[in-house]
Amino acid sequence: MKTKNRAEEIFNEALKVAINIEDRYSRAKTLKDIVCEMAKVRFYSKALKASNIIESRWWRSWAIKDIACEMAKAGLYKEALKAAERIENAWFRAVAFKDIACEMAKAGLNVENVFEKALNSVKEIEDSGYRASAKRIVAREMAKTGLFEKALKIARDIEDPWWRAWAFKDVAGELARAKLFDRALDIANNITDKRYRAEALKSIAGEMARIKLFDKALKTVRMIDDRRRRAEALREIASKIAVED
Repeated sequence: MKTKNRAEEIFNEALKVAINIEDRYSRAKTLKDIVCEMAKVRFYSKALKASNIIESRWWRSWAIKDIACEMAKAGLYKEALKAAERIENAWFRAVAFKDIACEMAKAGLNVENVFEKALNSVKEIEDSGYRASAKRIVAREMAKTGLFEKALKIARDIEDPWWRAWAFKDVAGELARAKLFDRALDIANNITDKRYRAEALKSIAGEMARIKLFDKALKTVRMIDDRRRRAEALREIASKIAVED
């Protein structure tokens, strides 16, 4: 208990020093780093209270996002969700809900409603580029939790073709990790961006090789147009085959 009290006293001293930093950027960043460190050592309520000191909405949102994520890692899901609701910046709020959903999924909990909260936050992002990138991130994480069809729906809804292709590449990779190779190949072959199509096919081939489906992996690799990525994939498969002997 004495050690914890001493740590709290030193954190308070750090906050007092940081508040008096003249440069606004340095002050906001330093305060954010302090409250995030407080959350990492499980001073959650104190970290949330201290985050109110941060004047910058952007840095404050970042801080609360990190605090919410630390809560989720500790299994404090309700508290994490409540903290995430406080985040003013839509981008950071979406990322917080996404991260919380991932932690909940690890515990075997239903996370569809949490991903919905993330998507609702994404809709509030005004900048089209940030909005598209946020959709990609959410789609990727949904696919990681096995919500493939929902992830694909989000990917299709991405307006920007570059971000959309990236999202499809991510989902195809997750489908391959789940051994849903036919579905993964179907998605990959329909990616219009050559680079991301190549990356998707390379990822699928890698997963096939990982479970020793070498002939299928080679067939997939030979579908890759990009010579560098095809060569890399062939090298990786050759290495896996070599260690089988």
